Amino acid sequence: MTDKAASVLAKLKNKAKISGISYQQCLQLFMQEEFLRKLSKSGYEDNLILKGGLFIYTLTNFESRATIDVDFLLRGFSNTIEDVKSMIGKIIETSTGNDFVSMTAKGFEEISPQRKYHGISTQIIGQIKNVRVPFNVDIGVGDIIVPKAEERKINTQLPDFEKPVIKTYSLESTIAEKFDAILQRFELTGRMKDFYDIYYLARTFDFEGAKLRAAIFETLKKCPCSGGRKKI
Repeated sequence: MTDKAASVLAKLKNKAKISGISYQQCLQLFMQEEFLRKLSKSGYEDNLILKGGLFIYTLTNFESRATIDVDFLLRGFSNTIEDVKSMIGKIIETSTGNDFVSMTAKGFEEISPQRKYHGISTQIIGQIKNVRVPFNVDIGVGDIIVPKAEERKINTQLPDFEKPVIKTYSLESTIAEKFDAILQRFELTGRMKDFYDIYYLARTFDFEGAKLRAAIFETLKKCPCSGGRKKI
């Protein structure tokens, strides 16, 4: 009988050699993909809208900088610690047929607790055999997506694994958030990845000017607020 876990680890090592990406990054991305597969089958796929670095990383065919975070917008669901903890627990327990992968959630904390609508952050520990792979899941609330969230099939590193179908940010709001990040920090060297992401998306996809303007306008309307986390 084929050792599926050993086979996957070997394929990821080979992928790392071919792509020039570190083995650790390939492992991390595989675990993040598996979390998205679980989400797509969990019944919560309409409540967590993928955004941020991982979304862009898959859009760029894994050419942009890898990220240790998986960022979501929470929609139509309570943002209390207890309810989000329950939801994440049910997601990671959802079967995808990849029984050689296990996941546990470690610690939950509030993001920006001083805001009316706070977010939640947790760390997921994925494991294949004796290989442990941590990554963060950050769940925000209150953002507006222009024109609306989109259903997308997410690219995967290994072609023999199912591509998860989930809700994501629109490309317009993705660019708007990058623009907002650049303006808020205004540190050219520290935000070069944001400039690159905007360049890549603008070069790769077609945009309607009115929708992009509306997305930028709605994003910049958000009241600026300093970050912060409150341990739970």
